Amino acid sequence: MKVLVIGGTGVVGGQVTELLCAEGHETAVLHRGGRAPAPGAASLIGDCRSEMFMRKLAQEHAYDAVIDLACYDPEDARILLEAFGRRAGQIVICSTTAAYKRPYASQPVAEDNPLMDVNVFEYGFLKAEMERYVRKWMREGYPVTVIRPSQTWWVGTPNVGALRTNYGLVARMREGRPVIVNGDGRNPWIWTFSPDLAKAFAGVLGRQRCVGQTYNAVSDEAHIWDDLYLTFGELLGVDPVLYHLPTELLYLADRKLFAHLYYEKTYCGLFDTSKIRADVPEFTIDWTLRKGLKRLIDWYDSDPDARVVDPEKSAFEDALCSVYEDLRGRMLRLAR
Repeated sequence: MKVLVIGGTGVVGGQVTELLCAEGHETAVLHRGGRAPAPGAASLIGDCRSEMFMRKLAQEHAYDAVIDLACYDPEDARILLEAFGRRAGQIVICSTTAAYKRPYASQPVAEDNPLMDVNVFEYGFLKAEMERYVRKWMREGYPVTVIRPSQTWWVGTPNVGALRTNYGLVARMREGRPVIVNGDGRNPWIWTFSPDLAKAFAGVLGRQRCVGQTYNAVSDEAHIWDDLYLTFGELLGVDPVLYHLPTELLYLADRKLFAHLYYEKTYCGLFDTSKIRADVPEFTIDWTLRKGLKRLIDWYDSDPDARVVDPEKSAFEDALCSVYEDLRGRMLRLAR
C-alpha cells in the first residue's frame, strides 16, 4: 500500500513508519523537518495544520491510507478529513484513552465507555472533542479508523515518572535520593511500548472490518504504579526510596504538571483490548515493562543528550520530598 504517516518521526510515529517500511509499504512521512524519518520512508516537510498545504498535498499524491498521529482537536480533524476524506482509501487517527470520562462506566474500560464531556483536563477533553467531530464523518461513510493508546514510551520519550523527569528519575535512584510516587502506588496501570503499538496502526490498514471502528490499543500486562519504580530499581541494582504523596496534594502544588495524574491517572488504567485482538491478530504484546524500561536505561546510558537532569524539577522534587517527610513525622507523632 501507499501510506502517508503524519507525525511519523516521533516516539510512536518512528516505530509505525519503521514497521510499515519493513512490511513493504510505500511509505511517506509528513513532518516539520526536525528529525529525519526512518530509513526507507520518503520525507515530506510541511505543516499538517495548514489547510492550504494539506489540500495541495492530497491533490498531488494518491494514498491508499493516511495515518495521522498528530491530530489533536476538531480543527486538526477537519483539515485532515476535508483534504483526504474522499481521496484516501482509509484514514487512521490516533486518539487516546485519556479521552474517556472519569469515573468509568465499566471496568476494564471498553470502547463504548462515554468520552470526557467537561474540560477539566484539556488534553483528554480536546481529544474527546476531536473524536466526536470525527464520528460525524464516520456516520457519513468516510473510511476512518480511530485508535486509542494509553501511556506509551520509547527512545526519545519525554514523560517518564510522576514529575516527567525522564533521566532525572534514574539519576535520583542511582544517587540514593527519594522519588515521588503519585498516590499510594497501588492503582492499576498499564504501560505500552511503541513497537507494540505500531502493530495496531499497521494492522488495521486494508481491513474493511476496521473501517468505522474505534479500538483501544494498549499492553495487556497489568501493573500498579509502584511496579514502575521498583522495576527501574531492579534494573539499576538499587533499592529505590519511594515517597508516596496523594495526587490531590501534588495537583495543588503544580496544577499544570500534575493535571495528567489528577484527572486521568488517579483512576484504574486497565483497558479492554479484546476488540482489536479479534480484528487485528497481529496486535500482540512483546515488550514487557521490564524489557521496555531496560531499553530506556540503555538509551539514557548511550546518549549524552538523553542524560539531562532538569535542575528546576529536581529542586521541586526535593521540596515535595521535604513535604512528605514533614507529613510523615506529624503522622508518627499522632500515632497511638
